[in-house]
Amino acid sequence: MIFLNIISRMNQSHFFSNSENSIIRFLLENPDDIKNATTKDLAAKTFTSPSTIVRLAQKLGFQGYNDFRIEFLAAVQQLDSPLVSIDANFPFKKADGISEISSNLSQLFVDAVKETNSLVDEATYDQAIDLLDQATFIDIYGVGSNQHLAYNFTLDMRRINKEVTTSTSQQEQLIKAATSNKDRVALIISYTGETKDILEICQLLNATETPMICISSVGNNSISDLCDITLNIVTWEKMFSKISTFSSSVSTLLVLDILYAALFARNYDKNKERLLQVKANTTGFRSKIQPLMEDV
Repeated sequence: MIFLNIISRMNQSHFFSNSENSIIRFLLENPDDIKNATTKDLAAKTFTSPSTIVRLAQKLGFQGYNDFRIEFLAAVQQLDSPLVSIDANFPFKKADGISEISSNLSQLFVDAVKETNSLVDEATYDQAIDLLDQATFIDIYGVGSNQHLAYNFTLDMRRINKEVTTSTSQQEQLIKAATSNKDRVALIISYTGETKDILEICQLLNATETPMICISSVGNNSISDLCDITLNIVTWEKMFSKISTFSSSVSTLLVLDILYAALFARNYDKNKERLLQVKANTTGFRSKIQPLMEDV
């Protein structure tokens, strides 16, 4: 498996200095310690220096420590988890036909859902639901496909009378963050937790005392460190070398659906009545050519 290459490379001790090998041995023996560790933390534990850790990450082929941390955690997660049977980065091969592609993607999606479910901490989700339930407005922040992933969540929430806003414009997100307040809740989506544009937004939100919920990869990162609550998604994908965000997208969608469903359940009867009324008001009449799918 491609993910395991990073572990294989780390085991080739002749390529590394004594200090670098010391760091590698520590990580292979204590992989969980990197989840919440900065370079300074890791340097203290390995009696080395932050610069040595960054140099090791670069020698292993990464731009920096955080890129290495994410892929190392992904490799460890894959080794530890019996769920993962399909490579999340390249889940099909050049010669595969529709049948193989469909089968592999289906299995990857199933694995991603199971792994996401295993990451759910009920107490943490309850805290997130409390914030969403009490908020006057909910603002979603993210870049690229993450904003599109949140679109259906936005519609669902509006149907139960929760005001949710999204924006694909970085400038609009910056203005929204700078003018936010403690009555709003920010829902931030970032796989790496290090996206520069989103980190800038989080710093603005922190200054305005806006409660923040982060959907991000396993382990601490710069964005989750600024947030009040972090909800984890699967961390199987490489930063750049991948066909698409298959597993992380499925994982993110499940987290969003759990949030919506749990919030819906808090006032189930009232929300059900409101939802049905909204659908009745917004669904046009159908002719005999387009018969009603359901009587409401």
